[in-house]
Amino acid sequence: MALPFPLDVGTDLRLRPLRTTDVDAVHSWRALPEVARFTSRRPLDRGATATLVEGRVAERDSLHVAIERRGRTVGEMGGRFTPAPHLGDPSVWWQWTLAYTLHPDAWGAGVATVCARALCTHVLTHLPVRRITAMCFAQHGASARVLAKVGFREEGHSVRAVRGWDGTWWDDLTFALLREEFFDAAPDAGGPPARP
Repeated sequence: MALPFPLDVGTDLRLRPLRTTDVDAVHSWRALPEVARFTSRRPLDRGATATLVEGRVAERDSLHVAIERRGRTVGEMGGRFTPAPHLGDPSVWWQWTLAYTLHPDAWGAGVATVCARALCTHVLTHLPVRRITAMCFAQHGASARVLAKVGFREEGHSVRAVRGWDGTWWDDLTFALLREEFFDAAPDAGGPPARP
């Protein structure tokens, strides 16, 4: 699904399609235990990172972008598009799953929130997507706060549902955002802009 890129976000952030040449940058955070702790993967070696990036670049019906901050690639964001479920005739509407991983240098600076809001706006403005979903571990409060700030609503909490690579059992949180919720969010609440 093609979208216009690059997308400038604020004064020092830019989103652009993920490329196979991003392997080293992605590896700089995917190899770190503190990052892997909150993902579904162990810390990756360079070969596994290359496989991950190459697979995402080649994947059809998906959108994966690199996050650049002051010219340096500091994160990845995106996910897969799936047809919206229907009980009758096939729908023209799609769903999209949002996920993100950032280098620790970019944590706590609002990068994930600003970029997620911008990317959701971009997707919902240009594509027939009616629902965006996201998941995170309940123990990763920073990620849950990012989703809430963007306008996502918590839809489910699964207790001790996922066993982490370190043997710890994690609670899983499921979030969702409908197109109309996103565009109708109050601007003074830090939500997205009015419907285009």
